Amino acid sequence: LIISRIGRKTGLLLAILFILCGWIGIAVLINSGFLAIALCACIYYAGCGMVYSPLASTILSSLPVEESGRGCGMNDLAISVSASVGVVIFDGILDKNMLSGDSITGASGISSGFANISLMCAAVALLGIIVFTFRNFITKESNAIEVDEDQEQDQK
Repeated sequence: LIISRIGRKTGLLLAILFILCGWIGIAVLINSGFLAIALCACIYYAGCGMVYSPLASTILSSLPVEESGRGCGMNDLAISVSASVGVVIFDGILDKNMLSGDSITGASGISSGFANISLMCAAVALLGIIVFTFRNFITKESNAIEVDEDQEQDQK
């Protein structure tokens, strides 16, 4: 319903912004208690929920109809596997207390490990926003290079 009103591109960007705000909120409010972290987690998961529909729609619109089942399955598999791998990686980091100690958010001790991981996740979300925003510029530039190469080959 929301995505049909605002469009796929705006919906994806808004979803990634929710995810980014959720991670930053957790990092900053890590010592503020359960309610603050739960609210930030709700913002994060709202973004996760919003990203699925336009992502699946974008993937399916780029595939032939006879490949739509396979495309949907691969999308779901990628989402499931990436979540599992992420949990294993971050558990290993937290288990060894690699990021514990201090954080730029002011957290200390074990809380700093969670704050630092949240900031790392926020950085990944920010990178996603940057790539998503500038992909049209990058795509147009690469298409122009391909057109120039094709024209050179035609002239030979």
